[in-house]
Amino acid sequence: MGFVRVLSVPDWRAGNSYQQLLADALKSQGIETIFSPGYRRGLPLFRMCRDLQPDLIHLHWPEAFLGSSTSDAYRTWRFPIDLALCCRRIPLVYTSHNLRPHNSKSSWHISRVYQSIVRSAGVVIAHSRGAGEAVVAEFPDAATKIHVIPHGDLSSTLPAAMSRQASRDALQLSETPVCLMFGAVEPYKGIEDVLKFWNHYKPGIRLVIAGRVSDESYETSLRSLAAGNPSIDLRFGWLSDAELRQWLSAADVVLFNYRTILTSGAACLARSLGIPIVLPSRLTTVDLGEPHSHVIRFQSSDEKLTAALEAALKVGVNWDSAALWREQTSWSNVAQLTAKAYHVARASFGNV
Repeated sequence: MGFVRVLSVPDWRAGNSYQQLLADALKSQGIETIFSPGYRRGLPLFRMCRDLQPDLIHLHWPEAFLGSSTSDAYRTWRFPIDLALCCRRIPLVYTSHNLRPHNSKSSWHISRVYQSIVRSAGVVIAHSRGAGEAVVAEFPDAATKIHVIPHGDLSSTLPAAMSRQASRDALQLSETPVCLMFGAVEPYKGIEDVLKFWNHYKPGIRLVIAGRVSDESYETSLRSLAAGNPSIDLRFGWLSDAELRQWLSAADVVLFNYRTILTSGAACLARSLGIPIVLPSRLTTVDLGEPHSHVIRFQSSDEKLTAALEAALKVGVNWDSAALWREQTSWSNVAQLTAKAYHVARASFGNV
């Protein structure tokens, strides 16, 4: 393929190690990943490409370029034009992390944007076969473009593990088993339903929700639901890598209850660490290397969730159990597959 310069957009490395880990791994494939700092007004993507002269664009999260309110809705309307100007001379690879922005309401404006991205892309990357099928069901133009590439292993970015007892002592936790929900605290994660379950069924496990809440009204709602239940521990605030590692070292089980999602970097991280994971059966797009003893699905938030939590506690944390998973999701493997996807995109564009 020769030396290739890839523009990775948007630059969201500050809050997510995914892009930097991928960029570092791609160096071994003879690929340089470049980033454009800040947001440029007007036609931001076109201006980035004009100034940086990449051989290929790798788009990850389109929502960075879209309007978030009525006052800047023109950004959403304008983005397909911006993208089309770039794709007249530069091939596009699109990683479909989500079908649409989290917590957004479905609208024809948003659908128009994502449809234009899929049509313009030479390759559409999905992190699982189920995710690829969901993308094609939503955007049929992706049918011949899907490349399934696993989400890379994020555990390598964290500090060394602490012992369970040391981490629990530092976090002032009792010996009661801990079920952890971690990461950004947002409505699409179904946290309210989990709080209602804990209040009603009282599973005898300490529920810890650790992460930053960006919306004050949502935080108020969660605090109201958790009030008066000593088994619910709300630890709101930004988690550094060291703090996240501390919580993951203390956890006996991690729980995810996304309403809908294509892939979960948090679930992939927990899987790499050998922590038992409990999540809904409906999330068929989240591939965690199943069947596996450390991945336990539940049908609904009732006694079945209680049984799933109890089963996870019996399994226990086991680093060695995730050895094959870490190998399959290694960044060297991800980089090789991504480089092949870049080659296909450039070949289909007629620019090899």
